[in-house]
Amino acid sequence: YKVVIIDEFQDTDPFQWKIFERLFLEKHLIYLVGDPKQSIYGFRSADTYTYMQAANVLGEEKKAFLDTNFRSSPQLIEALNALFTQNPDWIALPSLPGALNYHPVKAGRTENKLDESPIVYFGVKSEQGRLRSWPTKQMEEEKLFPYIASEVIRLREKIEFADIAVLVKDRFQAQRLQLHFNQWKIPSAIKRTLNLAESRGFIAMEMLLMATAQPEKESLVRAVLKGPLMEGDLNPFFSLKQLFLEKGFAPFFAEFISKHFHANHSLYLELRQTAEILMQAHKAGLEELLHLMYELKSSDPERDPRLKLQGEEGEDKVQIMTTFASKGLEFEAVFALGMASRHWVDELDEEKQAEKMRQLYVAFTRAREKLYIPQLFDIAKKPILPGHASPIELFFKQRSMPTHWIEEISFKPYLEEKKTTPLIQPPAFNLHFEPEYLTSFSSMAKSHASTFLSDRFHTQDLTKKTPHTLPLGAETGTVIHAVFETHFQERAIPLEQVTLEVLSGTHLEGWEEVIAKMVKEILKMPLEGDFCLDTLKEGEYVQEMEFLFPQNNQLIKGFADLVFKQSDTFYILDWKTNWIGDSDNAYTEENIHLAMKEHDYYLQARLYGEAIKRYVKRLYTNPQFGGAYYVFVRGKKAVHIEISI
Repeated sequence: YKVVIIDEFQDTDPFQWKIFERLFLEKHLIYLVGDPKQSIYGFRSADTYTYMQAANVLGEEKKAFLDTNFRSSPQLIEALNALFTQNPDWIALPSLPGALNYHPVKAGRTENKLDESPIVYFGVKSEQGRLRSWPTKQMEEEKLFPYIASEVIRLREKIEFADIAVLVKDRFQAQRLQLHFNQWKIPSAIKRTLNLAESRGFIAMEMLLMATAQPEKESLVRAVLKGPLMEGDLNPFFSLKQLFLEKGFAPFFAEFISKHFHANHSLYLELRQTAEILMQAHKAGLEELLHLMYELKSSDPERDPRLKLQGEEGEDKVQIMTTFASKGLEFEAVFALGMASRHWVDELDEEKQAEKMRQLYVAFTRAREKLYIPQLFDIAKKPILPGHASPIELFFKQRSMPTHWIEEISFKPYLEEKKTTPLIQPPAFNLHFEPEYLTSFSSMAKSHASTFLSDRFHTQDLTKKTPHTLPLGAETGTVIHAVFETHFQERAIPLEQVTLEVLSGTHLEGWEEVIAKMVKEILKMPLEGDFCLDTLKEGEYVQEMEFLFPQNNQLIKGFADLVFKQSDTFYILDWKTNWIGDSDNAYTEENIHLAMKEHDYYLQARLYGEAIKRYVKRLYTNPQFGGAYYVFVRGKKAVHIEISI
């Protein structure tokens, strides 16, 4: 090549720049095109300082600026110029002197599609209290989401739903907003950044074909049962394989979709797109189709058009996405909702603060016509801890801009004329179901009420927040299990942040400190010698391991919370949130034994141990099995049960 143009250069990491510099700098014409203010992919090693270093290598005289914006309306450009130039140093470079400067731009178009105020500030007053999430779920449900929904309905009179985007903090906020939009009958789509080969539908289809090809392999069948397609139903494999052998893939897929698939719409779209590709391989057998799927997984998604997720493109739906996913996109109207969320950190990191400002710049520059900027006010006026401020709080603080002039949200709910249609009673019909021969450990365990717990419940002191006063019930157990599970999935994220995210929107909001401390103590609790769970490395454990165990002409289905290997020995571990007493002292060996016996945990350990034995014997020669640990999390006590292989 004689000329090299590298676009989006702000997303380059140091290693990539070294390659480009060595290959192209001396003997080629090289153009580096990018905007360092949009460098927001630090988690992918993209580095603003790499951009600055490369710019210095090329020299000041080689710099050029694009000074015309062809995307946005003249009014919006004028407003953003005024907003961004009040303080020229608002996007800092903590490791270098100076800052990233904003250069005012001109408008490349003259028309205004909406003919409205280009920037709208909307505010909510509330008290943060003891909750760490900000905005709180109550603020979202009562003020933020209804306001956005009402504005979307109003904007729909002038533009399409698909021309509107809401930028959210994360997928959890996206899901909450979509549920709220559903109540307003507003169609919406959450943008995904995966390619087809990474989608749930593609992976599920591959597992289905593998299990259909070899139904005698328990591991393959188990994988499909664990997935989103079969819902624990073993029967289809044998009939589907016979249908495939007799008539091919198309009838196989049609039969599966019509009789055995009951999942959601987005998963169906992924399955259908995968099936359309496989149907092009005429008269291919199962092995050939699996080989084709392997080739698709190995393809470059940037070059293979088959891997572009069709999703719901072209449909008129409000687009919900994170700021990261919005980069490079544009919409008529943008709600920068996620920019109002605070971030909980252990200590101040100036680089993270600077990246917040770059994220805000990206969010604010996605709009063509109208930008909505949220402002949240804590009426208790508690000081914001260093590093916790939201991008918008940080932005206005750096600008020393007053906020009293921003009025609290006030809107009239959108009302549409309600039409009533008389209901017609459907004809009665009967359904006949064949008996299922799939059960679970929980259904085999004793079903009588827990006298052990009820006899001691009156001693619980509910005035203090401790592990022993955590609410009782299965819901609490589910949430605490999720904290452990998420921690082992996201080891790089501080446990306090994991706990905050998991508890957000649950009945345990406000218990973050108690639960995080309890989990941390359990992870550092010695189980055998000096070994503790905190020392486990990736590859040494599997979570939520599902298995099928044949017994008495039925299949027993179970889940092991954690299966791990330590010193070439395999162990099972189960988290238990049973309440035994109002202090750690209540968790004596005798009391724990009574709880284990009453809830049939000894039986559970034997069944799970037998299942794990079968599994590890297929993978290892002469495996060692160290038994099962039952961790009673409230009392921070672990019971070890010896089970030999």
